[in-house]
Amino acid sequence: MTLFSFPNYVNWNKFDFIVLGAGISGIVLSHVLAQHGKSVLLLEKRNQLGGNCYDKLDETTGLLFHQYGPHIFHTDNQKVMDFIQPFFELNNYQHRVGLQLDNNLDLTLPFDFSQMRKLLDTKTASSLINFFQQHFPAEKHLTLMQLQTINFAPVQQLYQFLKTKVYGPYSVKMWGMPLEQIDPSVLGRVKISLSENSSYFPTATIQGLPKGGYTKAFTKMVDHPLIDLRLNCPANLISVNNNQLLFANQPITKPVVYCGLIDQLFGYCFGRLQYRSLHFEWKRYAVKQHQAYPVMNWPLHPTITRQVEYKQLTQEGLESNQTIVSCETPGAFREGDPRFMEPYYPLNDVSNNALFARYLKLANAIPNIHLLGRLALYQYIDMDRAIAQSLAKAEQLLQ
Repeated sequence: MTLFSFPNYVNWNKFDFIVLGAGISGIVLSHVLAQHGKSVLLLEKRNQLGGNCYDKLDETTGLLFHQYGPHIFHTDNQKVMDFIQPFFELNNYQHRVGLQLDNNLDLTLPFDFSQMRKLLDTKTASSLINFFQQHFPAEKHLTLMQLQTINFAPVQQLYQFLKTKVYGPYSVKMWGMPLEQIDPSVLGRVKISLSENSSYFPTATIQGLPKGGYTKAFTKMVDHPLIDLRLNCPANLISVNNNQLLFANQPITKPVVYCGLIDQLFGYCFGRLQYRSLHFEWKRYAVKQHQAYPVMNWPLHPTITRQVEYKQLTQEGLESNQTIVSCETPGAFREGDPRFMEPYYPLNDVSNNALFARYLKLANAIPNIHLLGRLALYQYIDMDRAIAQSLAKAEQLLQ
């Protein structure tokens, strides 16, 4: 691996592949290609690798934190587990999310039988749990939308609480629109557990965070003589003119894997795809532990969605008498806006998906470009799925 900023001129012809974007997708793909004897020019616009998984030590407290918000790895995919094994020694952290509501109840997500007993009176909770056990004996989960359709008073009481106090107000802030305008599939993905199992990732075979951090693991992945990693590259290094892919304004026929914004690739010719972004307010406290749970959701707060204490996630520096916490406020992604300048979550409504389809059609007309990752594919992608997609793309490119 060589590592330096992008020079005025580069002999890209000597590389078998060019990969734009050194986030998790671009890094995994580059590693697999290099392992198969292919030379890779890996370009990144930021001054660090790892994409939104990037983590580092806080200069004030010395504690490890995630600069772009918490990333908890979890998977049940054996291929993904086999791939990460040399790089990720997971700390076996089990994800826990608390709820900060307008009462003093100690509630956590996902909602399970134990949370129902805390929330409801004894008779109602017992009736509700018995109903679920009798009518859904084979089900492990029900979605919020399924609860809505059940004509049983205790179920409706639970549904109304979750909709009006927990997931509804949280979603309104997260997506920046009234609840009735939010795609029903958003709330449809919300599940309650029909058991005492409060695991946030109940189907995961493994979960946790890599000891030492993601940046350390990704640096190890790109440490290969056939990978040329260059940071601080201009975002418009790759462009398109008349279905011809250009690299630094010169025609290129080499295979290019693009992990950036697909609308930017085509000069926003049809308009910009919409994303939700996040603003982080960082706070440091002279205490060993600031909050009861690693992540505290604040659904009823007017602006903040959640508060994260990173040492509880990383399991590093637990004995330190200092801690670092982030408060997240969502907003519309706007390039140049210092608060919301990073695209996080695609706004996958009908109009944006239609706009993406138009850009995808343009990309499909260019034979040597391959789209990969959340920005290029305009999808929300968990880390394990990003790795799986990168492994599949590498297999395709190596054929």
